[in-house]
Amino acid sequence: MILPEPLTKKYYDTLFFYSCTVSNFEQYTLAKFMANGSFEKHINWLRNYYQVKRDAILTTFKNSPLKNYITITEEESGVHFLMHINTKKSEDELLLAARAKKIKLAPLSAYYQNFDNPTSTNTYVMNYSSIDLRKLDEITDSLYKIVK
Repeated sequence: MILPEPLTKKYYDTLFFYSCTVSNFEQYTLAKFMANGSFEKHINWLRNYYQVKRDAILTTFKNSPLKNYITITEEESGVHFLMHINTKKSEDELLLAARAKKIKLAPLSAYYQNFDNPTSTNTYVMNYSSIDLRKLDEITDSLYKIVK
């Protein structure tokens, strides 16, 4: 860590126990990985992998009856997007039903410190990095049954 001189003493006085836990070997290996272009190649591979995964999920959603109940936004935001569910069911009802089907939904409202914005109700942060595409049709069908 590089700190301005005035913060250095404060850091050592209060946070001295946070020492570097990454060995020199690992740091030099990472530096070589970056210097020879392997890191950039890896990042490009991940970018392509997750783009294909995201596109498969969005296409499946848009080609299913679920499309009549959802609005997708922020689909270019890393490995997640926002999905608003248009339903009369409450957020709590949807969360309980999804949990019963082993579907993890992360409501956007959970990220608000003082949630009192009803326009964000039933909007979910959909992290798709761990979704098994082989189960995508099953997940989509289950979501549809939950929201209708």
